[in-house]
Parts: sequence; C-alpha cells; structure tokens
Amino acid sequence: MRVKYADVVFELEYEDSSVDRLFERYATDEDADEKIVITEEDLTRAYIKLNDYQFRKRPKWIVPEDYLICDAAHDRMCPLLLKHNVLVFHGAGVAMDNRGYVFLAPHFTGKTTHTRHWRKCFGERVILIDEDKLLIKVSEDGIYVYGSSWSKYSEPGILGCVPLAGVVGLRRGADNIIEQMSKDDAVRLVTRHGFRSNDPIQLLHGIELFDRIARETPFASLQCIDDISAAQVAYDYLKNV
Repeated sequence: MRVKYADVVFELEYEDSSVDRLFERYATDEDADEKIVITEEDLTRAYIKLNDYQFRKRPKWIVPEDYLICDAAHDRMCPLLLKHNVLVFHGAGVAMDNRGYVFLAPHFTGKTTHTRHWRKCFGERVILIDEDKLLIKVSEDGIYVYGSSWSKYSEPGILGCVPLAGVVGLRRGADNIIEQMSKDDAVRLVTRHGFRSNDPIQLLHGIELFDRIARETPFASLQCIDDISAAQVAYDYLKNV
C-alpha cells in the first residue's frame, strides 16, 4: 500500500491486509519516495513502547495486532520523513484563516481540550489540523504544518497543510496569561516535543530544523484555565505577532 504524508510517499509492506483501512485516508497511487517493510523486530519495538505507555494508564490493556502494525509503520516513517525536512511532533493544532497554530505540552496537559475551545469559540473559521501528531515541513518557501491522523483514538486531522503561524507552549494555571517566548526556550520546546533521531547525522539535521522553526516562527507561552476564554486570549495575542 502507498500512503502520502507531508508530500512524502511511502510504500508499505506488512502481512495483515486488514491494516489497510487504518491508512486508507492517506492512500495514493503516486510513485513512492521511500519503502518500508514491517518486520518482527519492528513489531517488538512498537509493542514494548506501546505497553510502556498504555500500562501506566490501563494495566489490563491489550495491543490489537492491526494497531501494532500501524504504530510500527509510523515509527519507521519518522526518520524517513526527517530526510525530507519533515519533523514529527507530539502536539495539537488548529488552522484559522489559513494560518496554522500549534500547541505543545506534556501528556495530559490539555492540548486537545485547548483545540476544542478554539473550535467552540470561533466556530467554522477553525479547522482541526490534528489532536496528537503533527508533521511540520521546513522548506525553502516557508514552514508548513500537516495533520497525520496517526492516533486511532482522536478525530482525523486535515489532509493538506497550512503555513505555520505560531507555536504555543501550554501549561495549566489559575488564569489565562500569555507572553512571548525567548528563542532559547523555543528551541528547547520544539526539541523536547519533536522527533529526535538516534543517528548522529540525522540528529544534527533535526537540530538544524528545530533551530529554523524557532527562529522563523512566533512562539508564546500560555498559562491557561480549562475554559473557552483561553482560546480567545491565545488568538488575540497570536493574530498580532
């Protein structure tokens, strides 16, 4: 099966054809840029990673086979996307008036909830980019953010892309307070939440992309409450930067 993420086409090979349904939204008949063959070793690594995360929440959780293959494919895509100047981020994002806003924070901080506040606040002007995994492409003509729909438990993201207009580091607080983030803190934020390769050469390339995102994109730090007012505060700041 061939799929297309952030303008990179992958040819995927795995034994269970039922997995195709998990990729069908991004299916394409274009020529492949990269080929991935899922092996038992890939499945073992994905199983260990998923269990380490899921068992902390639900000790009796069992990994469905098709989800395991899908996640193994996603893991294999990350370093290949990096070759094409695309970074994978754990975060959430929305598009408004063809401008993409990305929200980064640790698990369970409220990234998905914050995107939903934007949609409630601004209605049809807001389009969900993604609630879990974002693909940010750094190109000669700009920086763009794509949805991935990699999470099986979240609402599907957009199929296309929008220019990246702002990145916000979220944290919970007693009030809504937003302020500009320094470039050093911006680099630390994207490095913490973006894909980092174990290969030294690829790691250096990723650092270059992190640095360019931090230099060319407005960054802000938002302390916020779980309320629709947080979306208005964020937008009022971001629309002017």
